Amino acid sequence: MKRFLFILLGLLALSSMAASEKRPYVPPYTYDRYHITYQVRADGSYESTTEVQLKINTPQGIRLGGSQTVEYINSQDEVLSIEAWTIQPDGTKVMVPEASIRTQDEQAEESAAKFSDTKIKVIIFPNVETGSRVYYKARVNHHSPTYVGHFHDSTAFPTSAMWGDVRLSYAFPASMKIYEDKRGVQGGFERTENGFNHYSYKYSSVSASPAQRGRVYVSDYADHIHVSTFPDMVSIGKAYQDTAKPKAKVTEEIRSLAVKLTTGLSNERAKVKKLYEWVATNIRYVSVSLGDGRLIPHDAHEVLKNQYGDCKDHVVLLEALLDAVAIPSSPALINLGAAYKLAKVGVIQPLNHVITYVPSLDLYLDSTDQFSPFGLLIFEDMDKPTVLTALGKIGRTPRMLASENVGQVDLKMKIDSDGVVHGTSLVNYQGVPEIESRRIRFYEKSRSEQQVVKELLQRFNETGGGMMDFPEPERIDQPYWIRAKFYLNPVTNIPGRGGMMVPVGMGPGGIAWAGADDPLEKDFAFTCKSQTHRESYTIEFPANVVIDGIPKATSYRDEAVTYSSTYSVKGRVVKVNRRLAIQYKESVCGPDENRSWRAFHKVLQKDLRSQIFYR
Repeated sequence: MKRFLFILLGLLALSSMAASEKRPYVPPYTYDRYHITYQVRADGSYESTTEVQLKINTPQGIRLGGSQTVEYINSQDEVLSIEAWTIQPDGTKVMVPEASIRTQDEQAEESAAKFSDTKIKVIIFPNVETGSRVYYKARVNHHSPTYVGHFHDSTAFPTSAMWGDVRLSYAFPASMKIYEDKRGVQGGFERTENGFNHYSYKYSSVSASPAQRGRVYVSDYADHIHVSTFPDMVSIGKAYQDTAKPKAKVTEEIRSLAVKLTTGLSNERAKVKKLYEWVATNIRYVSVSLGDGRLIPHDAHEVLKNQYGDCKDHVVLLEALLDAVAIPSSPALINLGAAYKLAKVGVIQPLNHVITYVPSLDLYLDSTDQFSPFGLLIFEDMDKPTVLTALGKIGRTPRMLASENVGQVDLKMKIDSDGVVHGTSLVNYQGVPEIESRRIRFYEKSRSEQQVVKELLQRFNETGGGMMDFPEPERIDQPYWIRAKFYLNPVTNIPGRGGMMVPVGMGPGGIAWAGADDPLEKDFAFTCKSQTHRESYTIEFPANVVIDGIPKATSYRDEAVTYSSTYSVKGRVVKVNRRLAIQYKESVCGPDENRSWRAFHKVLQKDLRSQIFYR
């Protein structure tokens, strides 16, 4: 079951903006009460009663807390009752009328409703002001368990909120064996009564701190409680496999397609590549997060017929195609986001995605990303624990290596006698930078190129114009590059005496961007990328200019960062080469890495500020 308090997402985004060392942090609202009781039946179905009361602390809290949601799966759950009211600062109670409790479909793209079956009850509270309290009580009958005879539940408590009175109570049939994983939460088994084992947990937190950009997911760091009938993540993976494997049946149509696509290919890797590229290119991804009621894929033949599907459907179709040519694969349950830890007991959270693992190649594939060439994963998939459901074990996706994730640019610029710069650039990518660039260029194709170029130049306070050329970004079976031709309005005064920093033009500006992003102090775990930037610049000055001086070379090295820059001049031509390689031990960094980066950042900024002097 999923309940990681996503109602706080708006709170987290707002609090990160409001954070200030000089101004005390006040969360938009406080949880005065958070009570949930579960009455679990032997088949894993249950009835839940949720009571939530929030105190509105700020004007922002009115907007964020003035409506609340109750999410449920239409085919599995029945909302029995909802009662709600506002308590104004003077104690007056204002009931929420029935018309202000509205039913909505889950917010999703076209066709997603068929896959999600998720509904939302939206409670809109009246007369909310700073100092008000909003309260609701919702009873839901979860009559159809996803995995018969099993129950699992997860709650985490973000540090960006204040928690007053939290109580989670469970009543399980005495025949059910319960496993728990808790941190910072008090309680556990209490008593056996009338054939049920009762568990109760309490939590409170009187302080809060603002959310931070880049921080790992709440389940990795916050106090939490996981309760499950599954002893570990492998066991819940087996339950997934038992329901998903029958959906990967190889039909005659699927076999025919697999054979057609792989005819003439004797190498197993080549076959996997061809089938992966076909699914990634031809099966449109409909995004629905993994979770209760969303755990069973559609039949592979149905996905093939519809030509679209969510992550589970992508995996089940690719599995069937691979099976058709005798290549075993396994679904790999994973978190697509910033969670890098699994619970100690069997719960779905933080798993919200599934990709494909091919054991014979020790290779992970995510066909839901149409911009990932074969063998590459997006950053959010990398360095993550996985539950390999067909293999009955825990795996891990590859970590990010600087040597395999590279952006390389070669820029040539010629400055006219009036200071206007004319230039060309050639950019080549490897790994995550390639995926990210393909995605950006794909969606930018629907916009005016003039506007796109303008925004690229504005990144570093440059103006001008230009044009780009690149292959079709979605053709992941083709090499990828970007060529550009551009001009810049004068970046320095010519003729005359002056100094000029190296322009970025229409290059990706990876190193300049690293210098422009002033790093904050961080005392928490955050995500970090390992990658390499190589940048080569050739700048030809006009005939009426004499080069007086060029910057000194810079070199820097520590445990994670290697940086070098060189400058040379021959006549009126200046050549600049910069290389920045960042290799972290893993994709999660902490205060030590942050301090090291801050020290390097000063060196980098100084080098980027250095100027070419002329007269």
